[in-house]
Amino acid sequence: MLAGENLPDIILLDINMPIMDGWQFLDEFVKIESHKLITIYIVSSSIDPQDIKRAKKYQNISNYIVKPITIKKLKTIMRDYALS
Repeated sequence: MLAGENLPDIILLDINMPIMDGWQFLDEFVKIESHKLITIYIVSSSIDPQDIKRAKKYQNISNYIVKPITIKKLKTIMRDYALS
């Protein structure tokens, strides 16, 4: 089996998680070799401008979404994904 073979197409990532936070996850995730394009959205209750600025430093982050996430926003994510 190839590394990164079974990765999802889209990840909704909360930055405030126990044990490993979203930033730690991203730092490890970017080390996985994969030829697959994976769309990552940060979904967080944080409105801290530093978190939003930090998210922009990761090239594989598509957007920063402030919770609560709505059905309308989920539909937009799916539409954008279908267009890519």
